[in-house]
Amino acid sequence: MCSELAGTSYIRGNVRWAAPELFEVPENEDPLPPPKPASDIYSFGCIMLQVNHPT
Repeated sequence: MCSELAGTSYIRGNVRWAAPELFEVPENEDPLPPPKPASDIYSFGCIMLQVNHPT
């Protein structure tokens, strides 16, 4: 699978907080669809969990 990517990243933004749907690899040369608001909400939730985690 990694050889199919040819060193090009399809993830926009920080991978650590990326929503799972952003990890989809396109099967052809069509442009990637823009991220949806749900992806932003997922990322925000991940950040809030990390900020609120007691140390």
